[in-house]
Amino acid sequence: MKKLLLIISTIMFFINLNSKSEENTSTEIQIFNNLSSLKIQADESPEYPKIDNKNWLKPNYSSFYKKTTPSGIQYWAYKAMIGIQNNLKNY
Repeated sequence: MKKLLLIISTIMFFINLNSKSEENTSTEIQIFNNLSSLKIQADESPEYPKIDNKNWLKPNYSSFYKKTTPSGIQYWAYKAMIGIQNNLKNY
């Protein structure tokens, strides 16, 4: 049962990762190794994203957050990748 769950989870992870990268590459999690890569990412991101409502006092940016925030699976994959990188640095 655990093996089946692991296989299904792995398949769903790759399907989710692939579908997000085909839709919009800005949803990928970026790891910045230096300031120039951070500057490039900042230049590519919109400075004033469109708001979802017309209330200027309390703007709603839900659609922008959904586009730029990684899904739960991508978030945990990112955390696992950082953990692996940190473990490799210790060797």
